[in-house]
Amino acid sequence: AAPPPQPLLDCCGEVRLRTWLAECEQHASTLVARASELATAHGELTQAVEAQAQRGLSGAGSQGGEGPAVLEEEDIDPAGIYESDPRLRAGRAHLDTCASALAALEQHFSRVQALVDEQGA
Repeated sequence: AAPPPQPLLDCCGEVRLRTWLAECEQHASTLVARASELATAHGELTQAVEAQAQRGLSGAGSQGGEGPAVLEEEDIDPAGIYESDPRLRAGRAHLDTCASALAALEQHFSRVQALVDEQGA
């Protein structure tokens, strides 16, 4: 028969687990800050693109004669803006990746915190 599983604290030691927990907290904080920066940059870039699109729409209507086709506001698809620029697509993908990594880190942090708390009690 297999020996009973040992608690994580017995396998790794409290000092090592607390050090690892501190590292996880630091990395999680760094990721949260980076995700916040990326979200802010994404919002600013989206606003700039939408403002440029609006300027382009208002300028297109002022041309007389046989100018380019005029787009109406309802013809603009904000989600399509990401598809039109590879930098926006890459930025959005990176932001999504960071959000997924952050969620995974938060789950791992919660599990480790619970294990450390269990062992300390």
